[in-house]
Amino acid sequence: MAALARIRSVKLTGGVNVPLEFIMLVFAALPAIVPLLAQGYLRGADYMDTPWRSLELLEALKEGVLFPRWSPDLFYGFGFPIFNFYSPMSFYEVVAMRIIGAPDLLQASKITFALNFLASGIGGYVLARCIGLGRAPAAAAGVLYMYAPSTLRDVYIRSGLASLTGTAFLPFVLTAFVHLCRVRTMTSTAVAALMLSVMILTHNLTSVVALGMIVVIVLVYCWWNHDIRALTPAVLAVALGLGVASFFILPAMTEMPLTHTEKLAAGDLDYRLHFVDPLGEINGTIESRAVDIKYMATRWGAIDLHPAYPYGLPPMKLSLFQGLLVLAFIAALATRRKPSPWIVSSALIAFALFYLHTSWSRWIWESAPLLQAFQFPWRMLEPMGLCVALMGAWGAQSLSRRHETATYAVLSGIAIAAGIWMLPTDLLPFEGGGVQVSRDGLIRHEYRERNRVGTMVDGQFLPLSVQWDEEALQMGDILPRYDATFPPEQWVGQTAFVRPESKAWIMAARRGQLWMEAQLQAGETTKLAFHTVYFAGWTAYVDGKPAAIEPTGWQADSEGRRVALGVLQVSVPAGDHIVRIQFEDTPIRWWSTLLSLASLLVLGSMLVMASRKTIGVRITFIAMAFLLGICLAIRLLLPLVLYTPQWTQHPEVLNLIREAQKVPLEVRMPGGDLSKQAYIQEFAISGEQEGPLRDNQSPARCWNA
Repeated sequence: MAALARIRSVKLTGGVNVPLEFIMLVFAALPAIVPLLAQGYLRGADYMDTPWRSLELLEALKEGVLFPRWSPDLFYGFGFPIFNFYSPMSFYEVVAMRIIGAPDLLQASKITFALNFLASGIGGYVLARCIGLGRAPAAAAGVLYMYAPSTLRDVYIRSGLASLTGTAFLPFVLTAFVHLCRVRTMTSTAVAALMLSVMILTHNLTSVVALGMIVVIVLVYCWWNHDIRALTPAVLAVALGLGVASFFILPAMTEMPLTHTEKLAAGDLDYRLHFVDPLGEINGTIESRAVDIKYMATRWGAIDLHPAYPYGLPPMKLSLFQGLLVLAFIAALATRRKPSPWIVSSALIAFALFYLHTSWSRWIWESAPLLQAFQFPWRMLEPMGLCVALMGAWGAQSLSRRHETATYAVLSGIAIAAGIWMLPTDLLPFEGGGVQVSRDGLIRHEYRERNRVGTMVDGQFLPLSVQWDEEALQMGDILPRYDATFPPEQWVGQTAFVRPESKAWIMAARRGQLWMEAQLQAGETTKLAFHTVYFAGWTAYVDGKPAAIEPTGWQADSEGRRVALGVLQVSVPAGDHIVRIQFEDTPIRWWSTLLSLASLLVLGSMLVMASRKTIGVRITFIAMAFLLGICLAIRLLLPLVLYTPQWTQHPEVLNLIREAQKVPLEVRMPGGDLSKQAYIQEFAISGEQEGPLRDNQSPARCWNA
């Protein structure tokens, strides 16, 4: 062990030196990563989110849309603004794995889960070293953070990639601000700002906690050292980080009232049901809601007392091993060993987060709407796992006197065993093996899982253009209304629709990720429907001129149950027209994007000024211009090298019109002059008899062809 402790790094092929602790962390992560190599896919509560959202992001990138606020294939193919509200960075990682060489999105998702799990351990190690822990205790801190029950739960129990990615990135952000407090330069300020902006784009809720942790770290450092000079660069870094991410933050905050945000705390998602009583029993409603998985943790107290953590129905508790780490920290303090301000900050944050996940903090949750967006108080245990890991590693370092390396090896081994012993790591066939990660598979899945809307539960962030009688209808009851009002077989190219009784024909249609277009021949003013629901940003054009949008309003069925489907409609005058709808930026999106670009310009200028003495101004500007040129080339060439959507034509209509133009024939819609009605199956076109239409199709018709 002593010889191993003296090894600083390992030289890999190519002369790259890798710290020995990184190699050790890779081996330590294997017990949790190896199960991902098996056939099948994760089975957690959010297991579908990662491949479906990654698919939507990949399809958008194929059209050159770098940040899609609208995902057209979610919500049963009618579209959903998922990335307008939900941080997308983790799904970019999946797409990157797919582009690099993963065989499909499922394998790319599993690779991304594994890499982020490992990154959480490396991040814990980097942060521990930055706050002054030795090599061995820092490596132990990385293992403790990796194998915290909340981190493992993000992989195998929840299968929530965004949450896991936020957990992995959190220590790197804190490291940047710890370094900024010590080294107050423009470079460290810019790096901290960039790290914070990436954190915000990785996971919404973890970034909120990260901001609170940054505030505590900076204030404790200033108070501890009686020096407030760290405040200015820290405030500047936070402001610039928020500015860079403002293209996401501001629209997400200002446009939330345009969606069903009341669903964030509805039913089982009510935060009041998920507190842990430190001195009492769990909420009795928890076990009554159990279906496939039971509540496994000890019923009393705030800490689970099983030697190995029993994963089950939330709310979660701290594990017994984490509780012992806290006791070791308290014992180390009792020895009167003076901790660093960073350890004091970790302790303060840990106890604050612990308090917020207990029923004692209910009064705070009820008075703070921002906290209610967390839905589950046990989310606080995820960042708390980092603090407990640092506290435990520092406590062990303070208490140990001999055989330190062996002590931390045993500590890491216990953490791995206690974390993974009862963890269900077996994989299952993806959707029973019958559905692939495709647009059709996504729609079929949402039809089957009627409470999953746009990969969110119970209609969260569904546009307000979709309304329903809450007492009479559930989300799953609404789906048949779409099919009844807009029969699937009557959509042309899954894009455009006119009612059977209208005096109009859709000649052709085509669509992209953020636009739809149709060629229409109308004998009178007609409402043309597009296969999407209305949300702020959809804009309509008739022959290139702006037109009004009319979402479908309230309807009642035979039982009097009302629903507003919100399908986007455009009123089109008589004649031949090309109608186009396009999802565009609202004023807040435009201005927030401008603010992000301005913040990036400030950061770039800071880095240029900081690098003048090291690499020279000329080389710096050349490098920045080169990177900018690459970005512009990708943006301009990406749509050209991929695909261009083609028109989906209505062949029966075109054949009928061509034939009608050759002979003195007038074809009218059903309900007009019965003697002059015409059906496709009654015509011989080009010498061939057209076969009858399918039973579920309406006969083709044309007005005054």
